Amino acid sequence: MRADPALVKRMARVIAFALLGAALAATAARIDDREADVPPTPTPRAVDPLDAELERCRKIARPEDVDEACRIVWAKVRQRFFTPDPAGETRP
Repeated sequence: MRADPALVKRMARVIAFALLGAALAATAARIDDREADVPPTPTPRAVDPLDAELERCRKIARPEDVDEACRIVWAKVRQRFFTPDPAGETRP
């Protein structure tokens, strides 16, 4: 007894759609699991005393309004940025 070619084709199509549906369901479940993960809470950074002064200097629009305090703060930041850390630690 031979199987009907139309029946074999139909069964293959049903199986293919079932496998595709199972793969989509597994992917959706995996995505839901990832979204449920709580991101780690950021560690609070140490308060840098230069931050407030830098923020004030950033808001100055005209170059002629820049005062000596801003120039000093910018020089300190440049020095801190370009000077290698003797302990070999990375900075934030």
